[in-house]
Amino acid sequence: MSSYKTINFDIKDQIAYMEFATPDSANAMTSEMAQEMAQVSEICLTNFKLRAIKISGQGKIFCGGGNVKAFNEEGNNLEKYLETMATNLHVAIANFARCKAPVISIVQGFAAGAGLSLVGASDFVVSSDSAKFTLAYSRIGFSPDGSSSYFLPRIIGIRKMMDLMITNRVLSAEEAMDWGLVSRVVPEDSLIEEGQKFVESIAKGATSAIGMAKKLLVSTFEQSLESQMALEHLGIATMSRTADCKEGFKAFIDKRDPIFNGS
Repeated sequence: MSSYKTINFDIKDQIAYMEFATPDSANAMTSEMAQEMAQVSEICLTNFKLRAIKISGQGKIFCGGGNVKAFNEEGNNLEKYLETMATNLHVAIANFARCKAPVISIVQGFAAGAGLSLVGASDFVVSSDSAKFTLAYSRIGFSPDGSSSYFLPRIIGIRKMMDLMITNRVLSAEEAMDWGLVSRVVPEDSLIEEGQKFVESIAKGATSAIGMAKKLLVSTFEQSLESQMALEHLGIATMSRTADCKEGFKAFIDKRDPIFNGS
């Protein structure tokens, strides 16, 4: 396991594990945490053997948003502090979005502020049935960051996003599921076990094809129909050269489940 101050990071069996490790402060975002996230995301982006990336938080809360106490302590230096923090956080988000390996967030307690931003940027989200979701930026006079104004409107729509941004509405796990924010809701007492099972099941998939699908989705709202189909054309042709594609064909013909190796 790599040594960081605010997060734990490890790679095991081609799965990367990033865990927020400041439970005493609700795993709240600081400039140091954002910097360490950026470093970890770079490792994930350049490790082409990874087949899944799991993001979780120690303790009772996934991520409680920005660390307001740390912000307050910055005094007149707050603007520079926030600029540095946002720069690193956005590097991390961009790197995770462009990783071939899918990103799965496991959410308990609260995903607030930057925590909800990360939920929006994840490819899959497994939530406990007691988890809550809120942006809460305007509650302290902030506007959103962490890609929340990019991914979340694409997931839930402009009207619902406006509701989250302006009223600081708190969503239950059931509401988050209904809105499309989370992929699975499981009982609180089985979150760790069920979350890990889900991560491992995704890691067994055709990772190159998953990576190409991620790439297509990130670009889809900026493309015309014809340009998006051109990207699809290029993508599916490229996938035909992969070992996973060959295994998928063979397994289909042999009437068995495929055993992908991620290449």
